[in-house]
Amino acid sequence: MKNAILFFLLASFLASCGNGEKETERFFSGRALSIDGKPIANAKIKAYFYGDSVLEAAASSDSAGFFKLKLPNADYFEVEFIAPAKQNLFLELFDLSKSKNFNLKAIFPPKIIKKRLDEIYAVGNFNNFSPDSGIVYFQAKNDSTFETEIPFEGDTLFYKIMNADVANLGIIGTQSDGIVFDGKEGFNSFIINRFKKKKIKIIFEPKKMKSAIKLKSDFTSSDSAFNQYLKIYKFFAVLGDSAKTKYFETQDYKQYYEVYRKAIKRLLARVSDIDSRALLINYYFKSTPDPDPKDSALARELKSLISPRSSFWEENCYILPALIISSDGSFENSKYFKEITTLNKNPKIRERATFEAFNYLLNRGLRERAKKYLLDLIQNYPNGRFSNLAQKIFVKAEKKKAAA
Repeated sequence: MKNAILFFLLASFLASCGNGEKETERFFSGRALSIDGKPIANAKIKAYFYGDSVLEAAASSDSAGFFKLKLPNADYFEVEFIAPAKQNLFLELFDLSKSKNFNLKAIFPPKIIKKRLDEIYAVGNFNNFSPDSGIVYFQAKNDSTFETEIPFEGDTLFYKIMNADVANLGIIGTQSDGIVFDGKEGFNSFIINRFKKKKIKIIFEPKKMKSAIKLKSDFTSSDSAFNQYLKIYKFFAVLGDSAKTKYFETQDYKQYYEVYRKAIKRLLARVSDIDSRALLINYYFKSTPDPDPKDSALARELKSLISPRSSFWEENCYILPALIISSDGSFENSKYFKEITTLNKNPKIRERATFEAFNYLLNRGLRERAKKYLLDLIQNYPNGRFSNLAQKIFVKAEKKKAAA
């Protein structure tokens, strides 16, 4: 009998301990308001693992606009805010300690495209931001999205979406690698032309629209550290200095990015919060076209903050070359890279990381080293999107080499 009781107590103890790691319950709470300060009832707040369409948590605001939801157990995720007749809001959220509670005030700007949605068009550095230089219309698709294809052979395509009903007001595109201050009153989306395409396809999803002039009032918080993070997240509205305007207008993007990175480094010198630092360093490497050994300290810091298992890499694998090359010399010698391609549970991330290694090496003429990663893609991801893309790129490179 004593043995039975002892066994029962021991089993209960082990069950309560689990694997020794107790998950900390974390909550995201706040209030949904319109731009005139009125509460928004029945706004939907949803949390996802970043880059993943699987819903992890959801809540609705009450009649006074207040909401609260339990956050997923992750170091990096996305929160989506949806309200009737308002623009959807998105928040990319780091919580590297997996221990914080977040509270904020979400300001919902109204939707600004209401009619004639089939008459939207794009302006950008491909037509000097003027429809007079060649108008490019979007075509409506059956899935409520819009699509266009822009002839472009440069390194970075900058664009915004215009509509006849909104005079001189541009909408930020929902497909981009990021956005930048346009030197005036709004922002432009940009897409990095990594694969040196001659045409770039742009898909616009109205349900993800953001206002080009209301970004500065999307989110605020009474918590000083979190509010600092929100300011940084809001696409560096706090960094809209005269240098940005100057280099944007002259389209001197190399100089622009240099100023942009210097501004990030100035902020890093004043920021100690690890979530804000991770966000800043991520932005820094997103604006770094080529790896620079001088960035090795930042590369080491970002890798120390973000686990190879993190869902962060779903959307950010393309910055891996800057992290790996600048700090480790090569992909082959990088323990961190090997862990991403073996330990991350998401096969999409493992495939994308392998592709980025292949593409980086091939673009630098290191054909035999690139082939190693191509074979990995073919063997491990035979029908994968990036596996198929890598094969097409390699065949095209071989034909070009043979023609030469």
